[in-house]
Amino acid sequence: MVKKQKVAEEKSNVITINNKDYDTETLTEKAKFCISAIASAQTKKQQLQVEVSNNEILLSHYTKELKKELVDL
Repeated sequence: MVKKQKVAEEKSNVITINNKDYDTETLTEKAKFCISAIASAQTKKQQLQVEVSNNEILLSHYTKELKKELVDL
């Protein structure tokens, strides 16, 4: 899990990875890129989970509506 936090007295960004704090100013460019990619992937995953949930609601609704329509045939 990746968490960002500001440390007021140091005025630097600290990121916690696996319960260990790292000063973001000391990270390599590759490490910073990986952190950014992870954050982006986490956001995308949450968006997709919402889409799947909404899709399940739509499927349920239209299945019920179709069943109602087919009763009279």
